[in-house]
Amino acid sequence: MQKIIISHADAGRRLDNYLQKILPGAGLSFLYKMLRKKNITVNGKKAEGSLKVKEGDEICMYFADDTYALFAAGTGKHTQTGAAQYINAYKALGNIDIVYEDEDVIFVDKPAGILAQRSKPDDVSMNEWLIGYLLSAQKITDKDLDTFKPAFSNRLDRNTSGLMLAGRSLRGSQLLARMLKDRSMHKYYLCLAYGSPDDKLPVTSDGYIYVDGFLTKDQDDNRSEIFKDKDSAGSGARKIKTGFKLVNRSRFAGDECMVLEVELCTGRSHQIRAQLAALDHPIIGDPKYGRRLQGRKPDRIHESDQTGVFGGQLLHAYRVEFPVLEEWPGLSGREFKTMIPRFAEEIK
Repeated sequence: MQKIIISHADAGRRLDNYLQKILPGAGLSFLYKMLRKKNITVNGKKAEGSLKVKEGDEICMYFADDTYALFAAGTGKHTQTGAAQYINAYKALGNIDIVYEDEDVIFVDKPAGILAQRSKPDDVSMNEWLIGYLLSAQKITDKDLDTFKPAFSNRLDRNTSGLMLAGRSLRGSQLLARMLKDRSMHKYYLCLAYGSPDDKLPVTSDGYIYVDGFLTKDQDDNRSEIFKDKDSAGSGARKIKTGFKLVNRSRFAGDECMVLEVELCTGRSHQIRAQLAALDHPIIGDPKYGRRLQGRKPDRIHESDQTGVFGGQLLHAYRVEFPVLEEWPGLSGREFKTMIPRFAEEIK
């Protein structure tokens, strides 16, 4: 007999899904048969595959050891050698600031220049750093990765810095995914953009200008384009809405510019960068949508790894606001934010 105790990270997962994770060599029909015959039990009782397991549940499997080993073949892929890639990623990227952490979620302040997720096998991204951090801090084990792998729920461009939100447990990942989908969690950015506010656009009582549009994405060129109406945008366009609020006026390399707080009402690829460029207020340092710097040196803001003046856009995911969540008192109604980036500090 084999016995497994459900961990906090796996709580809430369907039993059949969990069994497929730990027994990849067994077919789903076989697993259902074993459940019907009580060769697999939960807390000593017969269970349906649709059962959602809870932390501390005891799963017993009445298999011969060699049969269990055969069905479990393919697991353990994260042990020793596999885990080393995550530890190495954690060491390579260093101690990234943690804004908040509990047993279900972790929020961090990503520096500019780091991938949110890898696009090819040899990339090192925030997801590998996250697992490496949790392994190094002994908050998870190699074995835990066979059934649940922590990952970030939101994405930031490589050269956009700021808040990234990850689930440490299945429950935490599901919560973040739900709020990102239904937009009940409000996300705010800071950026430094060329120009000055347009006095012709209506301003809300809290100082925001909201702009609607339609976004299309050229996958080959990895570039988004903004249109005012759907007919101009054509098929496949996605509706977007972005809010802008003036925080401070300044100058950059002799040009007038402004620090903006941006509310991301919808979350489309390159939405803020493309929207500001379409309004003729491109973000300073943006290599894809911005103006060319032509070798000019900034007179008040200096190049650094954090600002990426010449390596990327001065755009920072600054804060998030959570709605009231009765089932999540630790997050309910709370605001989480990073330190203000250098480019957004008041310049005299």
